[in-house]
Amino acid sequence: MVTVDRYHDQWKFVTQRLVFVVSFTEFLLSSRLLAWEQVAARLSLTTDRSSGSFYLDLEDYLHGLVSLSNELVSASDHDHSVPQP
Repeated sequence: MVTVDRYHDQWKFVTQRLVFVVSFTEFLLSSRLLAWEQVAARLSLTTDRSSGSFYLDLEDYLHGLVSLSNELVSASDHDHSVPQP
């Protein structure tokens, strides 16, 4: 039987980007940050590594949040550099 862990590294980047997209969208819509379990639920994943199915690793969640913080800083810098009418 093939375990999911065998393929986990191949999907890390995609998973991290999905965490970023889900978190960024939620932040723009409601100004709140989703918890690890909430992001996993939105992606139809579990946070339990031993479940035998695809899971959202805590490290991937945190990498997605780092991308979110970088994007928010970039957007903030851009917002302040654009002249207001």
